[in-house]
Amino acid sequence: MVLECLICHRVFFANKFVRHLGSCIPKQVGAGKTVQYVLIRARSEDFGHFAYFLIPDSKTLDDLDEILRNFWLNCCYEHMSAFFIRKEELSMDLELRGFEPKSKLDYMYDFSYTTYLTIEVLKLFEFEPNPDNLSWILGHNEPFEYICDTCNKGKAVQLIPEGRGRGFFCQTCFAESVYGDDEYEEHYCLPVVNSPRMGICEYTGSKNLD
Repeated sequence: MVLECLICHRVFFANKFVRHLGSCIPKQVGAGKTVQYVLIRARSEDFGHFAYFLIPDSKTLDDLDEILRNFWLNCCYEHMSAFFIRKEELSMDLELRGFEPKSKLDYMYDFSYTTYLTIEVLKLFEFEPNPDNLSWILGHNEPFEYICDTCNKGKAVQLIPEGRGRGFFCQTCFAESVYGDDEYEEHYCLPVVNSPRMGICEYTGSKNLD
């Protein structure tokens, strides 16, 4: 799997990406007072989505929670969420500087229809960032492609979640189905999006992934 570095916009294989960031990030920095940053990878073990974030180590788990929500997860309600290490819930007030590289945390969003993520602390950087060139979101997986369950060839753009109907639809088959009517679309259908929250609750995507 490949992904684009959102700093230099070059494309890399996922297993080479962290090594690339080790050389790419320092090129974007200036001289002056330094701040320590934490490189974090969030992964969905269930669906294969992943993303890389660079965050000041003075930020807390509550700040990381907000980043994950805005980037990937927030749907129709302010669902509860939590971080865990070995099933022990962590305080949201913990600062990221308290976690060493190779630390792993489990994250849960929405305790009813739960989305699970693995959070990994990969590397520490110390520098003065150049705000014009450095992005908080450093890279993420390319969107997965799903095939229409009706024609078995078109690219899926709409999803009927489990419990409301079934399956993926391409634009043509969706328009020809009963779900294509405005009344059904509003209440039954969700778009195919690049998120582990796809098809759950009322999640329709994030502007960060447009």
